Amino acid sequence: MTRDVLRMAYRKFGVRDWRLKNQFSQTFKEWKAIIEREKLDPERFRDKRDVLIVPPDPLLVTASKGDEAMLKVTIDHIRQTDPSSTIQILSVGSEGDRNSVALGTQPVRVKYSNFVHETFEFLKRTPPKTIYLLGADVMDGYADPNFSIRLLAVVDLAARMGAEARVLGFSCSDEAYKDLADAYQFAHPSIVYCSRDPVSHERFITKMGVNANLVADAAFMLKPSAVNEKTRQYIEWIEAARSGGSFVLGVNFHPLLLPLNQRDKIGEATRTLANDLIDLIEKSNVKVILLAHDFRDEAADVHCHSIIFDIIQERHPDAIFNLSEELPAEDLKSIIASLDATLTGRMHLAIATLGVLVPTMMFSYRGKAEGLFRHFGFDKKYLLPAKDLLEDGVFSARLDEFIAERDELKAQIESKIDDVKALSAANFTA
Repeated sequence: MTRDVLRMAYRKFGVRDWRLKNQFSQTFKEWKAIIEREKLDPERFRDKRDVLIVPPDPLLVTASKGDEAMLKVTIDHIRQTDPSSTIQILSVGSEGDRNSVALGTQPVRVKYSNFVHETFEFLKRTPPKTIYLLGADVMDGYADPNFSIRLLAVVDLAARMGAEARVLGFSCSDEAYKDLADAYQFAHPSIVYCSRDPVSHERFITKMGVNANLVADAAFMLKPSAVNEKTRQYIEWIEAARSGGSFVLGVNFHPLLLPLNQRDKIGEATRTLANDLIDLIEKSNVKVILLAHDFRDEAADVHCHSIIFDIIQERHPDAIFNLSEELPAEDLKSIIASLDATLTGRMHLAIATLGVLVPTMMFSYRGKAEGLFRHFGFDKKYLLPAKDLLEDGVFSARLDEFIAERDELKAQIESKIDDVKALSAANFTA
């Protein structure tokens, strides 16, 4: 709570804005200076063999299951289309290195404090023939414009050296950092930008002033695993509940779902959700499995899930299961495939859900989910701000309606999924 108060003060008095603007300006100058000094020419860098992936979280690489899913799809694409290439992943920490190795790739370690310079020095030593930046939700400057411009600078420098450069499926917030438009318009025109939903596509072109291809998130192409020792206990619990006539709902909730000025109420919202789920259990024969999807420190799902689990278990111990272990993304997708529906605050958990033809209802989060729903023609009534949990009856009524319309929603997913998967594949082809 104290940390959130400090964050609010940091923003309210303009310190954050001043600091970010200064950092952004310094990075932009550094980027331009490298180009001026080096006089980059693709003819200087003819010996290009490797493929470099820049993840949206170079520190941890795969602590989010969404990032892991996008990375695995990208790596599979490279191995299928260019099997002789060495695949490298940019990392700024030891955990990022370990997770890169676990994916069967080579980590490239640079310091975040000197990110652009050190990455450029690596590019000069080992110029890639292709660079993929997994854009996700880090390319609009909403969270940290300096991070966004650092990533863009790295891709630009590789493009100027002759690499094929792509920024794969990314979102664009309505609150995108406006000065970032100058950076996009400065960047090399050969870079291919892939916005991952219709809303982001419109925003990006309007706000940044450059063109982009409309795609869907690459994670739609991740194939669920076959049943294995890691997934069997969860799938068996779900199947037993469903065979007994229960509706099994996968639930995900996390601490970042409330705006910063309401973050101190996340405990209240979490307890309200738990009690709403108890009402559902008692009147609609529902059983709940909590689905951990993100494991990053204060943002980790476990902080909310442990509260929900304790509250429901006290009243209905047989109606709740807590999946708290960190499973591979494809295993989690396999478990989701056996559910009746999900309720989630993580967009990539919704993507995994829709990809296996299971309906989902979402808590909106930084404006990212609206475009995902538009891909499927969904009514926005099943996209709710988590703050509705703080208003009596609003969320509970909508959840009842969602479960009642489950069959219609499933049919709608089935009618759209082939088109969405084609757009997902377009990350690499359009």
